[in-house]
Amino acid sequence: MRTNKFASAILCGTIITAAGCGHDACSGSATCPGSTTSSTPAPTTQTFSISGNVTGATSVAVGLTGPVTASTNTDATGSYTFQSLGSGTYTVTPSKAGYTIGPASSSVAVSGANVSNVNFAATAVVVANAYVQLSPGGEFTCGRTSSGAAYCWGANSNGELGNGAAGTVLIPGPVSGGLQFTQLAASATHTCGLLSGGAAYCWGHNLSGELGDGTLIDRGTPFPVVGALSFVSLVAGTNHTCGLTAAGAAYCWGSNAAGQLGDGTLANHGRPAVVSGGIVFSSLTAAATTTCGVTPAGVAYCWGQNYSGQLGTVSAGSLIVAPAPVLGGVIFASLTAGLDHTCGLTPQGVAYCWGVNDAGQLGTGGTVNSITPAPIAGGIVFASLTSGLQFVCGLTATGAVYCWGAGSLGQLGTGNAVGAYTAVATSGGLSFATISANSSDHICGLTLSGGAYCWGSNDSGQLGTGVTATAVSVPTLVKSP
Repeated sequence: MRTNKFASAILCGTIITAAGCGHDACSGSATCPGSTTSSTPAPTTQTFSISGNVTGATSVAVGLTGPVTASTNTDATGSYTFQSLGSGTYTVTPSKAGYTIGPASSSVAVSGANVSNVNFAATAVVVANAYVQLSPGGEFTCGRTSSGAAYCWGANSNGELGNGAAGTVLIPGPVSGGLQFTQLAASATHTCGLLSGGAAYCWGHNLSGELGDGTLIDRGTPFPVVGALSFVSLVAGTNHTCGLTAAGAAYCWGSNAAGQLGDGTLANHGRPAVVSGGIVFSSLTAAATTTCGVTPAGVAYCWGQNYSGQLGTVSAGSLIVAPAPVLGGVIFASLTAGLDHTCGLTPQGVAYCWGVNDAGQLGTGGTVNSITPAPIAGGIVFASLTSGLQFVCGLTATGAVYCWGAGSLGQLGTGNAVGAYTAVATSGGLSFATISANSSDHICGLTLSGGAYCWGSNDSGQLGTGVTATAVSVPTLVKSP
């Protein structure tokens, strides 16, 4: 097992922008840390093709041509040509992977050898993949639906799926307890979630107190984090967890062997401990043994293990037990951490990375490490970034995904299991609203039309396709919850 293998749809979800704001496609609102809610434009119309079958006196598979244009909860009509059907009454049953198309069928009377230009009305409703967030973990994944229900799938050796049982699960299954979450954060072998009031719950492995319940007992179902703190976001490293309050105060708990809790010590904590320095943060990121945060002014701080320069703070080869500013003077909107590298996105959408570069995860075109932020090659403007274990992916404003770094498990999504030293486009022609890798060897995303897709390592069924495979190199549809 690899160590430390550890997100919106047009219909529903949250897009994290380069400015660090969240766009809720359900309510049509946008929120930024410390800001008020403001209205945003309605979703744009999406175009997609429908395939289907015609059955009747004989069963004939046909290609239904021509796109259907539909926006959320809007009727759509399409004109289709059926091929060489004999006389009789046939039933048209349109379908599209990941969608329910209604009405379910339409009767078509055929007289003669051919029928063409048969019109029918259809409403595109995303029900099979009604996720608004996907959070990959080490060898598992969790998803949150628009109702707040949590589903998890993949490896379950430590209770990280939260279903109260043991054993691998190959398709999405519900987390026990019936809690309604507003955010999920999965890591190597544990998961945490937030309720609407800010209460945090965690489940899974509790080796170092990363569940925050004051014990070292593994939990197979959600268990409340002690301390009565109210959080607005959570992030999870391999064996530690951090939360951010509405006031911008950071708290961390769990393993602190490398100083990743940022409280000025190397002592583990089984309950939330405030990060030292009194710094106000707008967002946090965590990976194996590191944690970073960015302030409302765009100043980046990191703490924890710095043996490879992944903190970007001082010369490599040290432990940083309290927040230290990242060198270089770059103003960041967001940060994302991997195994031993970190990347940041500026308000203008420029990506920088630093730390280890042995697999090309810094995206600079070579394999030379950097202890300070280095711009990735290619000049692509991104809306968000997410780091995997040894790879990084970026999402553009148009929904295109580019990835770089290690690719032997298909995690770059290019159709082959090959790495890249510079950004390469993911295959499949899908347009994504969010992507998330969470320092794992697989990555998941929600498309603009609401579909949930994952790719990369699938040895424990973490892609949610119902089967296992060593490597899946193209975005693959997650089965319905």
